[in-house]
Amino acid sequence: MFEIGKSYTIRLWEDGEEGGTIADYDNCEVVEISLPLVKFRQASNEDVIVNTASLAFVQATLETDEEPESPESKE
Repeated sequence: MFEIGKSYTIRLWEDGEEGGTIADYDNCEVVEISLPLVKFRQASNEDVIVNTASLAFVQATLETDEEPESPESKE
């Protein structure tokens, strides 16, 4: 589920002139939840409301602040 204040990468299906494409939107902070509607804030855009029950909504991935460990750092 979504948590207010957490940031997600949102993946949406978008229709285009030559068919559809998958678009990813990074750093989308959840500001309001009223399932199935979720309001996201992105620094570069206005707030956007996503219907998570829509066929256009593909997935949301929680963004983490931690950097993944490289194999060299385990030595």
